[in-house]
Amino acid sequence: MGGLGLAYSASICPETGFALFEPVHGSAPDIVGKGVAHPYATAMCLAMPLDHIGHADAAALLRSCLRQTQHTDAATPDLGGMGTTHAFIPK
Repeated sequence: MGGLGLAYSASICPETGFALFEPVHGSAPDIVGKGVAHPYATAMCLAMPLDHIGHADAAALLRSCLRQTQHTDAATPDLGGMGTTHAFIPK
């Protein structure tokens, strides 16, 4: 699955449909201020609610962009790259 920067989750109430989408990770005090935290899981937490509310095309586009970013110079050290958290965000 990868490191904690890649794990994301959804908690959806079957009765109401209310949902909480969040990355699954800890505080990572060892990398604070280094700019190497991988924001993939946080960004994926935007794609899941898009699916949940019926915007599958927008969710698919976001996922595609995220996959492409992982295979560029923006890849963070946990994926074998030299990118920073800031570089991961497309301009």
